[in-house]
Amino acid sequence: RFDITPRKQAEAALRTQQQRLDNILRATGAGTWVLDPATGEVEVDERWLRMLGRPEPAPLRIGMATWAEHVHPEDLPGVMLGLHAHVEGLSDAFEYTLRMRHTHGRWLWMRTRGQAFERDTEGRAVRIYGTNLDITDVKAAEENAARAEQLLRSAIETIGEGFALFDPQDRLVFCNERYRELYPVAAPLLEPGRTFGEIIRYGAERGEYAEAVGRVDAWVAERMARHRAANEDVIQHLANGRVLRVIEQRTPDGYTVGFRVDVTELERARAEAEENRQLL
Repeated sequence: RFDITPRKQAEAALRTQQQRLDNILRATGAGTWVLDPATGEVEVDERWLRMLGRPEPAPLRIGMATWAEHVHPEDLPGVMLGLHAHVEGLSDAFEYTLRMRHTHGRWLWMRTRGQAFERDTEGRAVRIYGTNLDITDVKAAEENAARAEQLLRSAIETIGEGFALFDPQDRLVFCNERYRELYPVAAPLLEPGRTFGEIIRYGAERGEYAEAVGRVDAWVAERMARHRAANEDVIQHLANGRVLRVIEQRTPDGYTVGFRVDVTELERARAEAEENRQLL
């Protein structure tokens, strides 16, 4: 008779730990792989195979050539370069976003991560343990958002008025080309991240605003107060003779939307009409 209670307890604890790890991986939906750099063989699990529509039982050992057949030709050089760098110890971890072909022919976006935890005397990886996560839906959402943003930007660029958007911290998010044309002096500062105060002070100190000549600090303080109130609809005179209608409104989430309408010709026509009226 031999007392094997400690061994059985250790085995039970190991099974519990393995089950816990498997549950975590199942919850993330990630497929796992283990690369042997010496032989070029990759051992993949059931989830890795299922992602690509392969019915083989797991675990399954496949060669690098078979794995490469699933990788998009445009992504293969980059992923191989990153993998080689990690094998040789030139990078701390391996991570890459690539496209892999499903057995039905469609391409899936995968985020693959791997790391070597043991290296030989020459610093080469003995094994690389990694995961594959299907991010096709995330990529599709990103592409849809990018298309929507591009469409919105294109639409804003086509309008004849100047447009600018500032975030709740008064940093510039976006302005169209017409806005830059209307403020040629301050145009170098019209880049994302610059604050509204920085932009108007830059222009005021260089004589862009007729009302600010000789009183820059006072004008900037007045302009900032009206900007923060975000209910602007006033006439602004520039030193180059242009007259702008300034419209600013605050959105519910704290952003400030600004329009600049060039009313120079309208103001000139009004002045001429008033002059004619006085003459009559």
